[in-house]
Amino acid sequence: MIAGDGWLEMVNIARVSFVLAREWISKDYKDVEELIKDKGEKDFEEVTNCIFHDAVQSIAIIWYKVWIRYIK
Repeated sequence: MIAGDGWLEMVNIARVSFVLAREWISKDYKDVEELIKDKGEKDFEEVTNCIFHDAVQSIAIIWYKVWIRYIK
């Protein structure tokens, strides 16, 4: 699951996620409904899933590291 430094892995995940979000949401929106209308519901769902996947992956890395320390 984790190759190398977990902290660096999380930083890289966060950077890619941020760049994806900023590229995809290139202007200010008043609310989510306006964003969905502009980008389309399907695309919004796909990008949202990618961003949540990144967040869950980062949390999983932390818990994996904690679990390894605990069982030692």
